[in-house]
Amino acid sequence: MAEKLGRTARYYKYGSTVPGKGSPANAARARKVKDKKSTEVNSRPEQMAKRRELDKKRRAMLKRGVDLKGKDLAHTKSGIRVKDSSTNRGSTSDMPGDKRARAKGRKKKS
Repeated sequence: MAEKLGRTARYYKYGSTVPGKGSPANAARARKVKDKKSTEVNSRPEQMAKRRELDKKRRAMLKRGVDLKGKDLAHTKSGIRVKDSSTNRGSTSDMPGDKRARAKGRKKKS
C-alpha cells in the first residue's frame, strides 16, 4: 500500500501540492533551498550542542538496556523526555518556540 504523502512532502517531491500540477524543476529548486536552510540551522553551535546532549543521554539509556525502538529523546519544558518519534515531529505544545513557529492563533493583518 502506497503511503500517502503530506502536503509539504508532496511539494518537495513533485513541485506542487496539487496532484498532477507540479514540475520537477520547481521540486528540485525548492528542495535545494530547503536543504541549504536546514544545513545552516543544523550547523549552529547551539543546535549541535543540543544534539550532542540528546545523543549522550540516548547512548546511556541504551547501555542500561532501555528499549528505544521508535522513540526519540526530546527537549521539552520539563527537561529531556522519551517520546514517540511521530509525536515528537511538529509538537505544538512542548516548547514556546514550537508555538511561535506555527501561525496558529495569529490574526491576519487587514
